[in-house]
Amino acid sequence: MLSGDKSKLVSRRIFIDLVNQASQKILHCLLTEWEYQVLATPEPGGVCLIEQGRPIPPEAGPLIQLVPSRYLVPGRVCIPISLEELWTQLENRFHRIPRRHIRKEVSFPATAMIRGESWATTVVSMSDWGCRFSLGRELAEGETIELEINIAKISVALTGRIIYSMPRCEATEGNLVDLGMMFDGISPELRIFLRRNLILGYLVRVKERLSMEEFQAGVGFLNLSPRILESLGCVDPFRRTPPS
Repeated sequence: MLSGDKSKLVSRRIFIDLVNQASQKILHCLLTEWEYQVLATPEPGGVCLIEQGRPIPPEAGPLIQLVPSRYLVPGRVCIPISLEELWTQLENRFHRIPRRHIRKEVSFPATAMIRGESWATTVVSMSDWGCRFSLGRELAEGETIELEINIAKISVALTGRIIYSMPRCEATEGNLVDLGMMFDGISPELRIFLRRNLILGYLVRVKERLSMEEFQAGVGFLNLSPRILESLGCVDPFRRTPPS
């Protein structure tokens, strides 16, 4: 689970009710990783995420229905679930300024190139649009930066611009400055690679909390690429045998 205070969890409450109990366990674990508090029963102010065909409790709060349809309709999420779509729907419910892209806390070694100098750093949060890291120097907003990141044993070169630069106040933190970077000119293929690895990172965490039987029984509820399924050791629905 990502780090966050308890008050944040209280304000991000969700009740879920699915037909398939294995799928419900997967969704429960995933929402916990996304820093939502999953409720045992509906509560006022909490969002209800309910599969079509399941009863809607009279005390249900704002409703998001899971429906077997390809047509995107506000207040509904299609089955099998696209994690990007679910993320966006929930962000729109809980945040005035929703974060439109899945992001995850990570720990990726990286090298920053700034004004001809090389700085070692670690990327601590990432989406397919940008990332956060720290350096021992302050940078100007809008300054161009090159970043080489090691993701899944692959070196990825990215360019972008600084969108915020915030010196740390704690004396124990030394002279570190927290930086936010937005990527520029990223190719569609690289964006897919980044998104896939972020989604895989979440699902690996979910898989660790369930038995393989439960995970395999419920993962078909999610709209995942064959490559992600293979990385998780799951049977591809279009194959008769599990990957070797």
